[in-house]
Amino acid sequence: MGHFYMENICTMDEQRKCELKIIAGKIGWILLIAYLGSLILMRIMPIFAENMAFYIFWAGIVWVGMKKWGRLSLLDTCYSKNKYELSVLEKGLLTAFVIFLSHVFCAFFLFLYAKVFQDIVMMNDKSLHSGLDIFTGVILGPLVEEWIFRGILWSKLKSYGEGFAILATTILFAIMHGQGLLLIFLLIGFFSGVLVCLTGNLWYAITFHVIHNLGIFLWENKLFSFSMNMVLTMLLNAGLFLMLLILLLLCSKKNILLHLYYCKKKLLEKIISEKSRLVVFFNTAGIMSFVFYFGVSWLISLVSFGLNL
Repeated sequence: MGHFYMENICTMDEQRKCELKIIAGKIGWILLIAYLGSLILMRIMPIFAENMAFYIFWAGIVWVGMKKWGRLSLLDTCYSKNKYELSVLEKGLLTAFVIFLSHVFCAFFLFLYAKVFQDIVMMNDKSLHSGLDIFTGVILGPLVEEWIFRGILWSKLKSYGEGFAILATTILFAIMHGQGLLLIFLLIGFFSGVLVCLTGNLWYAITFHVIHNLGIFLWENKLFSFSMNMVLTMLLNAGLFLMLLILLLLCSKKNILLHLYYCKKKLLEKIISEKSRLVVFFNTAGIMSFVFYFGVSWLISLVSFGLNL
């Protein structure tokens, strides 16, 4: 049965609300079951491969669940049609600019809360110790997370509004990571959603996420016997991408900036006009169960963190 939908209408009729509730409920249950199932299955793997096994199991369960629920192809999760018609140069410029902004924000945030962040890392023992851990944390993790949130979920939610889809996937992504770094994960999720929406290509978001995690790796570990504070690392990366940004600007035409500004302004208007749909999305048993589980996990982690101080 076809669906009638107009992007310029901010409100949703009752039929669309019911459809969104059904979709939201299924998404919540599939994500939660896949996450818990992956935690169990990873325990049968050798310790050195647990993290990698978790991502593989998680991606597989989510994919099977979503594919059984409705028509879904791998191509649809990686590429989508959009109306922004950005050139390759514009997409590269946008990605570089997003990477620059995210690194500056993270550097500022971690400068303010450096001690808390260090304690959280030490408490959770998130340092990467082997080549397999590095591959998982820097490449496989971002690849799977972006494919699930900005690939599979995006393809299911974008028909209800691109702005809404960005907000919904961003919040779910941040809730799943949570704890003391909620603001950073909200930023990563939002920027990744913007990249997917404006470029129509998941690989730009994956590139952004990989580079972000690489900054984490540089701070947490010794590279060639040289350890660097995370704030300095991110500022260094920000400087490198600022240079890239300047080079792209020098090589581009002036109207590229105007076009990008227009596209981002149009997308921001969509996000603002469609934010009310989040109430419908989160008011479902599946999504509320997902939020409740991770909320309790946060609480337990915070209590443990407080006891260890």
